[in-house]
Amino acid sequence: MTRIRFVLVAALVVVLAACSPSPPQPHPAGTEPVPVVTDAQIVGIMVSLQKTLEAADGKLDADAVAQRLEGPALDVRRADYTVAEHDMPLASMPIERDERWTVVSQTTTWPRVVLVVTKQPSDLVGTPRILALRQESPREPYKLWGSAGLGSAMSMPEMTAPHVGSPTLPLNSDKLDMKPGDVLARYTDVLENGDDSRYAGAFVGTDNDGMRRGIEATRKKILDKKGDAGEYSETFTADEEGPVVVLATVDGGALVIGELTTRVEAKGIDVSAAAPEDPMLGRVSALAGGQLGSAMTWTYTGVVVFKIPPAAEPGPVIIMAYSHTVTAAEKL
Repeated sequence: MTRIRFVLVAALVVVLAACSPSPPQPHPAGTEPVPVVTDAQIVGIMVSLQKTLEAADGKLDADAVAQRLEGPALDVRRADYTVAEHDMPLASMPIERDERWTVVSQTTTWPRVVLVVTKQPSDLVGTPRILALRQESPREPYKLWGSAGLGSAMSMPEMTAPHVGSPTLPLNSDKLDMKPGDVLARYTDVLENGDDSRYAGAFVGTDNDGMRRGIEATRKKILDKKGDAGEYSETFTADEEGPVVVLATVDGGALVIGELTTRVEAKGIDVSAAAPEDPMLGRVSALAGGQLGSAMTWTYTGVVVFKIPPAAEPGPVIIMAYSHTVTAAEKL
């Protein structure tokens, strides 16, 4: 793993807030394999999830919320509760389903994953989100694994209709222009090294990558303020388990969803002076016990949804949706 010497201070959740993206278009298939869940079951899953979340939120009960959240979604919500205990507002977790747009996996094994696209927020702040719901085994309930905000200018790929189910692809699939098992690690290299990364050309550039653009813009803001005495580092790490799911799209490509982690260290600088208006700083302070210091470390949990083109039509990997949230912090 490489390290670079500068600081990333990104927003609480880096999400483009503009026009609503086009949701995935259901596409009927010619065969009728059985999908992992029916629409009626999805309705029940979402209602149960909502009830559990509301009850847990009312008490800031991390144990209760763990009944229906896991992975990065659970890490984020537990951190939300800690922040709320320091007299900061509890971050919202919108999960109201847009019933027109659901992607159901087609598989006979576990774990199983269903993607749900949420409704456009009524206040038009932010964009719809992709929710990844996972069932670990036949007797386990579906849990919310992760959530990512759709890029504002994205045109979602067509997916097989939910009543049929979208095929899952292996991590080493040769049907795609990039193996799904490689996409997370290569993208973290791009985030760390920018255009100097040997994989930079395999992904869309910053003009079409809201996550990378937000990270680099905030990075520049901090570097402009750091002075000569400060020391900074950031390390990007892809989840060792790889993507949580790889779902085939109608055009022969695939949606790939995975987790990445960013660890930041800042020494010899008043972080609050570098970005005084950044709401992330209050979150870092709360997670670190109540105040900022001149030597800090904090961690972001990220969820990214990639669109990999088919091998027959090579092109850059697109970042369809993403989230980037501070989930831990401490003084050094």
